[in-house]
Amino acid sequence: MARSARFEWITLPRNAPSGPENCRSGKGFAARLCPSCGWLDSVARFEALAGKPDFRECWRCGYRWELAYEINCFLAKERIRLLDVGVEHNSVDVKRLYRCSSDSHRLFDRHLQAQRAALQKGFERLVCLNTDIHIERLAHQIKTAFMVLKKMRGRALLADEVGLGKTIEAGIVVKELLIRQLAKDVLVMVPAGLCNQWQAELQDKFKLPFQVFSQTELGRNQHRLIVSYDTARQRPCLLRRQWDILVLDEVHRLKNRSTVLYKFVRKLRRRFILALSATPIHNTLDELYALVDLIQPGRLGTIRSFKRRFVSRGNPREIVCGMELEIKDALADVMIRNRRDTCRTKFPRRQVGIYYVKPSAAENELYESVTRYVQTEYKNEFFRETGMTTHMLGLIILQRELMSTPQSVRRTLTRIARRPNYPAATTYRLMKFADLAGTIRMPSKFKTLKQILTRHREERIVVFSEFITSVRCLSEFLSKMGFPVFRITGKINPQQRSEILAGFERTKPAVLVSSEAGGVGLNLQCCHHMVNFDLPWNPQRIEQRIGRIDRFGQQRDDVFIFNLICRDTIEEYVIDILAKKLRMFEVTIGEVNEILGHMPAGRSFEQRIADVLLSNLSRRSLDADFGRLSTEIVDARSSYERNLRFKSIINGIGGNP
Repeated sequence: MARSARFEWITLPRNAPSGPENCRSGKGFAARLCPSCGWLDSVARFEALAGKPDFRECWRCGYRWELAYEINCFLAKERIRLLDVGVEHNSVDVKRLYRCSSDSHRLFDRHLQAQRAALQKGFERLVCLNTDIHIERLAHQIKTAFMVLKKMRGRALLADEVGLGKTIEAGIVVKELLIRQLAKDVLVMVPAGLCNQWQAELQDKFKLPFQVFSQTELGRNQHRLIVSYDTARQRPCLLRRQWDILVLDEVHRLKNRSTVLYKFVRKLRRRFILALSATPIHNTLDELYALVDLIQPGRLGTIRSFKRRFVSRGNPREIVCGMELEIKDALADVMIRNRRDTCRTKFPRRQVGIYYVKPSAAENELYESVTRYVQTEYKNEFFRETGMTTHMLGLIILQRELMSTPQSVRRTLTRIARRPNYPAATTYRLMKFADLAGTIRMPSKFKTLKQILTRHREERIVVFSEFITSVRCLSEFLSKMGFPVFRITGKINPQQRSEILAGFERTKPAVLVSSEAGGVGLNLQCCHHMVNFDLPWNPQRIEQRIGRIDRFGQQRDDVFIFNLICRDTIEEYVIDILAKKLRMFEVTIGEVNEILGHMPAGRSFEQRIADVLLSNLSRRSLDADFGRLSTEIVDARSSYERNLRFKSIINGIGGNP
């Protein structure tokens, strides 16, 4: 690590592989299986052996990939022209329409639309694309809608990577089913902060009016509803209606089959179901089973048979060797995953920089003192014997807050010290730490953040922090410095959230300070600068943050991500592992999950970081343990790269046939 420099850019290869379809050589590893002879090989090799790009036949047995293509070639060769199908209307019916209403021309147009829709056989074309929808018609989104309607019969898991437009894909499917009168009652369940965003997108882009539901009873005329997960499970009236379409956004919240929310959603009666998540697997393959079983019950058998056939005994995140193709076949009828490297969509380049901030003497004293206290308490067997897991969680949160603001640390220390039956000596010690935190008026990170914002003063910038107290302190500090500031936390209701985002988009320059509540669901293509004021220990949450600006619709060619890192702290170890060993800024969410899946089974990456930090009292043992963790990360990445070909089979689900 370059410790002498105050700031450094992370070098990201311009032509670095961005997906598992690529290996170290840079050649494609997207696989194709011939349905005639069963030959499995990479697309690149098939094209080379067939002697032409975009091949349509198997080089080995001559099987034609597309029957429609072959038929069209035959018709063109024989000069056979098919008759055009037109729409004929009954003049008597038309005259009746014109006589019955002053608004007859609109009725006539609707009559023609209904006749055209009636001529469609199945889902050979999407009728909704000829209506008043305002979207950019991207090939992968249209193809996904076709697959959901034709192949999956309206029951699918949309697992596109962040920024590829899962909401648009779901909107196309909903619009198509409504136009064809195959659906009437639609229920959309989303996290609380996304209700208004979904309502606005469905109205603006698809002309579908939806109501945000919060009542205790369901009205007869309420057919299109949006409801938050927290509200839904408290509304048993939703269980009494037969829903035609159920849409579940951020469906990974339902990954645990034993939760009340999962059981509630399981009870909802629905014909079609669309589940959306960029990260369907967080920890184990059991989570993927839970989501698939929610969408198509019994598709993967029982949980016991699923584990026995597909899940490796040594690692619950690994597929049993040799079962990759079989699980792909099992998931192919329920899951679609589009990847950035396979979609012909332009995304910005990432420019990632690290500011190594030197803490003040008071900040160093606070960090060392509180860290020693946390490590001592972590090793205290008394708390483990009494089952005080909440206390242990509080210690980990306190340790993470040391990387944020002294104000946040002071608030947590005071809250812990006020717990009942706490030893007087410990209470005194904690309050002494809190007083020390209160003396730090200008944290070093504040000064560095001010430098960044001053340098990019004419831009919109989003600043992320894990903690609400830090968000409030940052907002107050930046406001005093003269920056136009907007603030988002989990305590802001959906209506206020929409107004804040609208104000941020109208104002330039401006700064949006957000807690983790803004790390999911926000579309911030209006800005291309982001600052990680403090760094989560979970790489998925970091990538979710970046996905707010690095997504489809970003007009700039580059997005800039700045990370503020305190020297000689846990943050320096974490950024070294994530940026240099895991190389997470070069990859996407799906790859991060897969790489971490090659690590030894047991505790998550975030828990491993906490264990290493809190279990070592000396700097030497801390360096040794983090060195071993870094080695595990490097080995996991090497193992992942060796298995790219097998992983491409799973990641290719929903891609090109």
